[in-house]
Amino acid sequence: FAVVYQDYALFPHMTAAQNIGYGLRSTRDGGRIEQLACDLGIEELLERYPEKLSGGEQQRVALARALTTEPQLLLLDEPLSALDLNTRRQLRKELKRIHTQTGTMFLHITHDTEEAMSLGDRIGVMLDGRMHQVGTPEELFRTPSDREVADFLGMRNVIAVSEVRDGVCTADGVQIHAAAADESTSYIWIKPEEVVLSREPFDSSARNQLRANS
Repeated sequence: FAVVYQDYALFPHMTAAQNIGYGLRSTRDGGRIEQLACDLGIEELLERYPEKLSGGEQQRVALARALTTEPQLLLLDEPLSALDLNTRRQLRKELKRIHTQTGTMFLHITHDTEEAMSLGDRIGVMLDGRMHQVGTPEELFRTPSDREVADFLGMRNVIAVSEVRDGVCTADGVQIHAAAADESTSYIWIKPEEVVLSREPFDSSARNQLRANS
């Protein structure tokens, strides 16, 4: 088990190499340090102290330090939140690659929906100290468990349902076909990218064609 902290938590009196190798039992494991540094693109920074490193470089050192002991589980506590947008996107790709390369289980804590969706194989949405839903990114987007999860995921066009009968939802007096709906359905979500606007009626396989008021 290892942790990567939000504020990096590097030892200021140690070089990058010494920080990375802190968890190793022997100082003769230099090959492991160099290998991780090379994998993370910081091999030329090993003799620098933390104060001479950028935020992204410090985060790479912290990640390398956590990986030196080859943990079965790596906890990442909002590791990208303090970085600028470009560095955050770059490190996001690095984390994805390292996760695939090492096979280590990552438990990644974040408030960034995009970050969670791009990195997670399974995602748990916790709100107000309660786990609302756990599932794959696709499951969360297709069937959010409640309105709070839908709001957290940035969903728009969420409409309250007053009645469901035979796969037909009544929402604000309008009947909408929804094959996945059942009696427990409280809300429906209309995806903006699946809405087609037309001045005239047209043939389509879509089950819901509604007339709009001008």
